Amino acid sequence: MPIVVTPDPRLTTTAEDFAAQTALGLKIRDTHSDLNRAVNRIRALREQANGWVSRAKNGASAEAIATAGKALVDKLDAIEGELLQVKVQSVQDTLNYPVRLNTKLATLGGALETADSAPTRQMEDLYDNLAERIGEQLKALGAVVAQDVPAFNAAVQQASIPAVAG
Repeated sequence: MPIVVTPDPRLTTTAEDFAAQTALGLKIRDTHSDLNRAVNRIRALREQANGWVSRAKNGASAEAIATAGKALVDKLDAIEGELLQVKVQSVQDTLNYPVRLNTKLATLGGALETADSAPTRQMEDLYDNLAERIGEQLKALGAVVAQDVPAFNAAVQQASIPAVAG
Protein backbone atom coordinates (compact mmCIF):
# COMPACT_ATOMS: atom_id res chain seq x y z
CA MET A 1 0.00 0.00 0.00
CA PRO A 2 1.56 3.33 -1.03
CA ILE A 3 2.05 6.10 1.49
CA VAL A 4 0.12 9.26 0.72
CA VAL A 5 1.35 12.53 2.20
CA THR A 6 -1.37 15.10 2.76
CA PRO A 7 -1.06 18.63 4.13
CA ASP A 8 -2.25 19.52 7.60
CA PRO A 9 -6.00 20.19 7.21
CA ARG A 10 -5.77 23.10 9.65
CA LEU A 11 -3.56 25.04 7.23
CA THR A 12 -4.60 27.05 4.22
CA THR A 13 -1.25 26.58 2.51
CA THR A 14 -1.60 25.62 -1.14
CA ALA A 15 0.54 23.27 -3.19
CA GLU A 16 1.89 26.35 -5.00
CA ASP A 17 2.92 27.86 -1.64
CA PHE A 18 4.80 24.69 -0.73
CA ALA A 19 6.40 24.62 -4.19
CA ALA A 20 7.58 28.22 -3.77
CA GLN A 21 8.95 27.38 -0.33
CA THR A 22 10.79 24.36 -1.73
CA ALA A 23 12.18 26.37 -4.66
CA LEU A 24 13.62 29.05 -2.38
CA GLY A 25 14.90 26.40 0.01
CA LEU A 26 16.78 24.71 -2.82
CA LYS A 27 18.28 28.02 -3.93
CA ILE A 28 19.43 28.68 -0.36
CA ARG A 29 20.92 25.18 -0.15
CA ASP A 30 22.79 25.59 -3.45
CA THR A 31 24.13 29.02 -2.52
CA HIS A 32 25.19 27.74 0.89
CA SER A 33 26.99 24.83 -0.78
CA ASP A 34 28.83 27.26 -3.08
CA LEU A 35 29.83 29.34 -0.05
CA ASN A 36 31.09 26.29 1.84
CA ARG A 37 33.07 25.04 -1.15
CA ALA A 38 34.68 28.49 -1.42
CA VAL A 39 35.64 28.45 2.27
CA ASN A 40 37.17 24.98 1.86
CA ARG A 41 39.11 26.20 -1.17
CA ILE A 42 40.32 29.30 0.70
CA ARG A 43 41.55 27.16 3.58
CA ALA A 44 43.35 24.74 1.26
CA LEU A 45 45.02 27.62 -0.61
CA ARG A 46 46.06 29.26 2.67
CA GLU A 47 47.54 26.02 3.96
CA GLN A 48 49.53 25.51 0.76
CA ALA A 49 50.81 29.10 0.69
CA ASN A 50 51.85 28.93 4.34
CA GLY A 51 53.59 25.63 3.67
CA TRP A 52 55.69 27.15 0.89
CA VAL A 53 56.51 30.18 3.04
CA SER A 54 57.66 27.81 5.78
CA ARG A 55 59.82 25.79 3.37
CA ALA A 56 61.42 28.95 2.03
CA LYS A 57 62.25 30.57 5.36
CA ASN A 58 65.90 29.49 5.41
CA GLY A 59 66.55 30.14 1.73
CA ALA A 60 67.89 33.14 -0.12
CA SER A 61 64.40 34.16 -1.26
CA ALA A 62 62.76 33.81 2.15
CA GLU A 63 61.72 37.45 2.44
CA ALA A 64 60.29 37.63 -1.08
CA ILE A 65 58.31 34.41 -0.60
CA ALA A 66 57.09 35.51 2.84
CA THR A 67 55.92 38.85 1.42
CA ALA A 68 54.16 37.20 -1.53
CA GLY A 69 52.63 34.57 0.75
CA LYS A 70 51.37 37.16 3.22
CA ALA A 71 49.79 39.19 0.42
CA LEU A 72 48.02 36.09 -0.90
CA VAL A 73 46.88 34.93 2.54
CA ASP A 74 45.65 38.43 3.45
CA LYS A 75 43.41 38.47 0.38
CA LEU A 76 42.11 34.99 1.16
CA ASP A 77 41.49 35.94 4.79
CA ALA A 78 39.52 39.03 3.76
CA ILE A 79 37.23 36.97 1.55
CA GLU A 80 36.76 34.26 4.17
CA GLY A 81 36.01 36.94 6.77
CA GLU A 82 33.15 38.23 4.64
CA LEU A 83 31.75 34.76 4.06
CA LEU A 84 31.83 33.60 7.68
CA GLN A 85 32.77 34.78 11.14
CA VAL A 86 36.16 33.21 11.77
CA LYS A 87 36.51 34.53 15.33
CA VAL A 88 33.69 32.45 16.79
CA GLN A 89 35.10 29.73 19.04
CA SER A 90 32.15 29.28 21.42
CA VAL A 91 28.43 29.99 21.65
CA GLN A 92 29.19 33.17 23.62
CA ASP A 93 31.29 34.50 20.75
CA THR A 94 28.20 34.75 18.57
CA LEU A 95 27.21 37.66 20.80
CA ASN A 96 30.63 39.29 20.59
CA TYR A 97 31.22 39.24 16.83
CA PRO A 98 28.88 40.17 14.00
CA VAL A 99 27.33 37.41 11.92
CA ARG A 100 28.50 37.05 8.35
CA LEU A 101 26.92 35.86 5.13
CA ASN A 102 27.08 32.16 6.06
CA THR A 103 25.04 32.62 9.22
CA LYS A 104 22.60 35.04 7.62
CA LEU A 105 21.88 32.58 4.83
CA ALA A 106 21.52 29.66 7.26
CA THR A 107 19.15 31.69 9.43
CA LEU A 108 17.03 32.58 6.41
CA GLY A 109 16.86 28.90 5.52
CA GLY A 110 15.78 28.02 9.04
CA ALA A 111 13.06 30.65 9.04
CA LEU A 112 11.82 29.46 5.66
CA GLU A 113 11.71 25.80 6.71
CA THR A 114 9.65 26.50 9.83
CA ALA A 115 6.97 28.48 8.01
CA ASP A 116 3.73 26.89 6.88
CA SER A 117 3.35 29.30 4.01
CA ALA A 118 4.95 30.55 0.85
CA PRO A 119 8.11 32.63 1.32
CA THR A 120 7.40 36.26 2.06
CA ARG A 121 8.57 38.99 -0.30
CA GLN A 122 11.10 39.97 2.39
CA MET A 123 12.53 36.44 2.39
CA GLU A 124 12.88 36.54 -1.39
CA ASP A 125 14.49 40.00 -1.24
CA LEU A 126 16.85 38.97 1.55
CA TYR A 127 17.88 35.87 -0.38
CA ASP A 128 18.56 37.97 -3.49
CA ASN A 129 20.68 40.39 -1.44
CA LEU A 130 22.66 37.64 0.28
CA ALA A 131 23.16 35.69 -2.96
CA GLU A 132 24.48 38.83 -4.64
CA ARG A 133 26.89 39.56 -1.79
CA ILE A 134 28.08 35.95 -1.71
CA GLY A 135 28.50 36.06 -5.47
CA GLU A 136 30.74 39.12 -5.11
CA GLN A 137 32.98 37.23 -2.69
CA LEU A 138 33.09 34.18 -4.95
CA LYS A 139 34.05 36.44 -7.83
CA ALA A 140 36.80 37.99 -5.69
CA LEU A 141 38.06 34.50 -4.87
CA GLY A 142 38.06 33.65 -8.56
CA ALA A 143 40.20 36.73 -9.23
CA VAL A 144 42.67 35.74 -6.50
CA VAL A 145 42.91 32.23 -7.92
CA ALA A 146 43.35 33.55 -11.47
CA GLN A 147 45.90 36.28 -10.67
CA ASP A 148 47.46 36.08 -7.22
CA VAL A 149 47.93 32.32 -6.97
CA PRO A 150 49.85 32.11 -10.29
CA ALA A 151 51.99 35.08 -9.22
CA PHE A 152 52.80 33.35 -5.93
CA ASN A 153 53.55 30.09 -7.76
CA ALA A 154 55.90 31.94 -10.10
CA ALA A 155 57.74 33.44 -7.11
CA VAL A 156 58.09 29.98 -5.56
CA GLN A 157 59.38 28.50 -8.83
CA GLN A 158 61.83 31.34 -9.28
CA ALA A 159 63.17 30.75 -5.77
CA SER A 160 63.85 27.07 -6.62
CA ILE A 161 62.47 25.87 -3.30
CA PRO A 162 62.72 22.09 -2.99
CA ALA A 163 59.37 20.30 -2.99
CA VAL A 164 60.48 18.09 -0.12
CA ALA A 165 62.74 19.75 2.42
CA GLY A 166 65.06 17.50 4.33
